Amino acid sequence: MKCPNCDTTNPDNAKFCRNCGMGLQKNDIPEEEIVHVPTIEEDGDYRQTTTNSVNDDRSSTWVACCIFVVIIFIAFAIFGFF
Repeated sequence: MKCPNCDTTNPDNAKFCRNCGMGLQKNDIPEEEIVHVPTIEEDGDYRQTTTNSVNDDRSSTWVACCIFVVIIFIAFAIFGFF
């Protein structure tokens, strides 16, 4: 069986290509039952939305850590070293 992706010859009972890893088994599901799942490129704003939410989480964590450090310094300045 030849791989449709890289033209490597594989054993007839192979499920995946030994060169590129592409699936080799024929699909027994009728064409009308196959559901299309959009990819990241088709979905549009997926990467941008995910990146912004991760950056928002990191920036709020960074601000909270800085405030905590400032409070510790103020406490040491007021009460001295223990």
